This record gives sequence, structure tokens and C-alpha cells, in this order.
Amino acid sequence: MKLLRIPLWLGSALVWALLFSACEGNPASRPDPPPESPAAGQAAESAGGPAAPAAAQSEAGPAEAADENPVLATVNGQALSRQMLESQLQMVEAGRPAFSGESKLSEEERATEARALRLEVLNSLVSFELACQEALRRGYGPSEAEIEEALAALKADYEEPDQLHEALDAYGASEGDLRDQLVKTLALKKWQENDFLALIKVDDQEARRFYEAHQDFFRHGEQIRAGQIFLTVPLLAPPAEKQKLRAKARDILRRLRAGEDFGDLAVEFSEAPGAAETRGGLGWLEKGQSMAQFDEAVFKLEPGQVSELVETPIGLHIFKNLERRPAGLESFENIREPLKELLSNQKLESALREKMAQLYQAADIRILDPELKKAYDDFISGRGEQSRETLRGQIDPPPPAVNGGN
Repeated sequence: MKLLRIPLWLGSALVWALLFSACEGNPASRPDPPPESPAAGQAAESAGGPAAPAAAQSEAGPAEAADENPVLATVNGQALSRQMLESQLQMVEAGRPAFSGESKLSEEERATEARALRLEVLNSLVSFELACQEALRRGYGPSEAEIEEALAALKADYEEPDQLHEALDAYGASEGDLRDQLVKTLALKKWQENDFLALIKVDDQEARRFYEAHQDFFRHGEQIRAGQIFLTVPLLAPPAEKQKLRAKARDILRRLRAGEDFGDLAVEFSEAPGAAETRGGLGWLEKGQSMAQFDEAVFKLEPGQVSELVETPIGLHIFKNLERRPAGLESFENIREPLKELLSNQKLESALREKMAQLYQAADIRILDPELKKAYDDFISGRGEQSRETLRGQIDPPPPAVNGGN
């Protein structure tokens, strides 16, 4: 078993992408929801899952066709829209890494994978809503100043103030919907920090014991120490804004090829969290641990070589191969701090799962699509466990990074 690395900037970017995908307001108030998108792929699991809660209730009558109801489910009375599910499915599919043997799946296996994915993503949305409700109940709602600060950060992604509103209008949402989601997201962050992270401690001795007992975890294949310059492309940005960002990225690439320093340009332009401190460094990457587009761009580079412009659902990327190293065993000194973070995250996940199980047991979850309701009831009760577990390696996110240095 190998501990895989998820760059922190990627997790942060996907959180904001999820935020936008959820900004739809009350779907029941809109008679003409946007058309559904096809979906298949891999889901990033939310903070914890259920422990066999009571079966979700179905409210859809025989004369109410599922595809005519924009409200897919309610969680303690709060609506989750069908478009919310479809948007998240589409985003997950675009961002998932490829897995070996995927092309050999039969049509039946692909259909099974798609059904399992839909249930995983639906459950993630339910979990997210339950967690946000609990965070707000615990009194972790943000102040007006905190909401305004977060809203200003989102608006800063656009060159003109009206562009954010145009993007929200195109998605059938309003700034009020966006503020509602910011309230939930900020409350959830405070809840996690105060009720969980503040109580979790991992010292050097505990980390070393884990390292010595699980050295196979820290063996790695051939790796590349990569650098990146990342420009955020807001999910709802108008086409003209996206073209401006592409032109900006191409100009950065031109300057790199003219001989300017990669680290200097990363500090100046990269919007990845921590880019200024690491000068664009991503640490050591191993093939198969990131998006397929990343592998394709990075692992064909020779040391010192810069990639072409790479476009993904979260933005624009320019990579550089800073160094290559052969397979081996990571030293404890190199991974001490990341390992302590990993063990803290494992304790956090365990605590969150226990809390989420309690929230599920007490929740009033109603699935309004009768066909999906039965599948969801089987899923959360364990009756759908076998097919779900068959795909678990493709659906579950890998553990956090245990890689040494940049």
C-alpha cells in the first residue's frame, strides 16, 4: 500500500469549485431548471459517511415524474437540487485521475460504476449539508465582515465587478445564493477547526512509531520534483474572461522560454496556495497520483524543461521538471512533518465519521426521485456494498501527502 500525494493547492481549488457548483438558490422556485449534464467518473468523498441511518423517505407521487422535479432531495427540510448533483458529477468526472484497466470495462461495468458514482456524490452532498447545518447549530456562523471578505476574494477573480453577476445569472443564481453558500462553507471550516482539529495532537514519537511499523508506505517509484505556475479560471467565468486568462498564461510561457526564472514568475503570477513561499514548488510527484493531464504534461519532461500550457476544469497550469529521482525509501527526516499532518488528518477523519454517523441517524433525509431513493436506501444500509466496494479504489480519494520537501 502506498500513500499518495494530493497537492494542497488542488484540494483548495476544488473546494471553491464545489462552492460555485452549489450556488443555485432554492431550485423549487425556478420552473425551468438548466438541462442535466451526463455524468460518470470518480467522487471525492465528503467528511464522513453514514452508519446505516433510517431509510430516506420518498415524497414523489406517481404523477410527478422525477425528471420534472428540480428538487432531488431534502435534508432536514433543506432542498438539494438535481442540477447540484449533475454539476458536481460533471466536475468530478473532469478532475478524476484515470485508473489502469478503465478502457477494458464492459458496458455493464461502466453502468455499474456510473450508478455507484452517482450515489457517492449524492451522499457527499447530503453529508456536506448535514455538516453545515450542525456547524451553524453549534454557533459557528461567520460574521458579516468574514462573509464580505470571502465574497471580495471571489469577486477579485474577475476583472470587472459585473462579471461575477453575469456568471451567476448564466447559472440561474444570485449573489444572495452565493452568500448563503459562503455562510455554510465558513461555518464548516470553523466547526472543523474548533471542535476537532484543536483537540488533535501528534508528536514526533507517534510519527516515528508509525514510520517504522509501515515502511512499505514510504517506498516510492520514480518521481519528479515539479514546479507549477497556476492561474485560476473561475468555473462560471464568461468566455471572454477565459480568453484573457489564456492570453496571460501564454505570455508567461513565452517569458519562461525566453529565459526568465521559473521561481520568480511563479512568485509573481501563480495563484496556487503557498506558491510565493515555495516559488511554485509542488514537491515530489509520482505517476498516477494526479490528474491524467498532469501526468501527461510532467512525466514527459526532461529535467529543466517547461511544459506547454495545460488547461483543466480548475484553471491553467505551466509545469517544470525541476529534478528526477529513482525509486527508493523516503527518510523519516524528510517526511516527519507531512507524516504528522497525515496522522492528524486520520484522527480528524475518524472523529468526523463518528459525528457524521450520529447526524445521519437523527436526520430527516427525503429522496424525491423514487428510483434513486431505492438505490440510495440500499447504498446507506449496506445492501449495495459489494458493487460499491468493487469500485472503491476509483471512487475514494487517496490519503494526504507524505512526501518530503519541495
